Amino acid sequence: MGDCVIITMFHKFSFSYHEREIDSETMKSEKLVKLFAYLLSHYQRTVPSSELVDVLWYLDDVDNPIGALKNLIYRLRTLLKKEFGLTDFIITGKGSYSINPNYHLQIDTIIFEKYEALLKTSQKPEYYEHLLESYTGKYLMEIKEDHSVLSKRVYYHSLFMDKTIEYAMLLEEQKEYEKMERIARQAIAIDNLEECIYEILIRSLYFQKQYKKAKDTYKTTTDLLYQTLGVKPSQSLLELYEMIKKETHDDELDIMEVQQELANDETQGAFLCEYGTFREIYAMQTRTIGRLGICSHLCLVSVMDHSMIEDDYSKKAVERVMNKVQEALLKGLRIGDVVSRLNVNQFVVLLPSCNYENAISVMNRVLRKIRYSLNHTTLNIDLMVDEILPKQ
Repeated sequence: MGDCVIITMFHKFSFSYHEREIDSETMKSEKLVKLFAYLLSHYQRTVPSSELVDVLWYLDDVDNPIGALKNLIYRLRTLLKKEFGLTDFIITGKGSYSINPNYHLQIDTIIFEKYEALLKTSQKPEYYEHLLESYTGKYLMEIKEDHSVLSKRVYYHSLFMDKTIEYAMLLEEQKEYEKMERIARQAIAIDNLEECIYEILIRSLYFQKQYKKAKDTYKTTTDLLYQTLGVKPSQSLLELYEMIKKETHDDELDIMEVQQELANDETQGAFLCEYGTFREIYAMQTRTIGRLGICSHLCLVSVMDHSMIEDDYSKKAVERVMNKVQEALLKGLRIGDVVSRLNVNQFVVLLPSCNYENAISVMNRVLRKIRYSLNHTTLNIDLMVDEILPKQ
């Protein structure tokens, strides 16, 4: 077996040999990276020039594609000779190219695929560990707008998430909660917008009896998913949160201690909560108004962008207004009123013991300054108010 070459294609492309390394920044060409990555991915066979031309220029109109390919191969060989002294790494055949089989290649994608295949026959923990360790990020992120690369990127990432979940379930069965936490944190470092991975993390903390940390993680997770994706917690995540809330107090408290703890909340104005808690308060309110015969109203506040443009600038503009609306609601409403962010551009507000006319008046007063500031912009604030019906 010849010299070992270490190649990564997850997170970023790199080629390491004899303690020296080149990557996409060194190569300074997306086409060069794509060519080298393709040859390395197919190192076990000879690749025809026509196949490489299709891979590199399938959307481009090139006058002399074979000549352009020869030029790229020349640039790649020049780079390998300059950086590593390699002159025989790429072999030229009759209308084809291949990787010299005398070199031993260690490629992260090949390692990933190897352990994925092994897991189909045996769910050994070490197989999961090797597979997850080999995946350090999304496939060839340097390459943009290439359908075949994008397809592989989605494939590998989906497989990584599936195997993370599978392994977490196995670890939970085996009561290996610290390992469960570790793999969840590793996955979040790669993709921080997968709710199912956060649920694994929170479950691992719960089973380790780290209830406060689990509760804090739940709150930061739901805030992140609200603000970035506009989604509410799943039913399973809400149920997990209920389990955590039941374990908040480790020791029994007497009634005076409970009163003191409850009185520590010095918040002024309306009460802000996540949507799962809001639903519980709403359900309680429907029972209360039926028993006491009082009138309460539900309000829906929506920040609307009529430009019909969905880019980062527009999303940030909506988010800035949402932050102003939240601040105005919390400061301008009464103690006892309840506010929750519903999604990326909406709040729900519960106004107990308040008739329709007063509800409209209060909400318009609270939102007046923000509405005025939105004049001459494409944004505006819509308000809907409806009476809460008693629970039958």
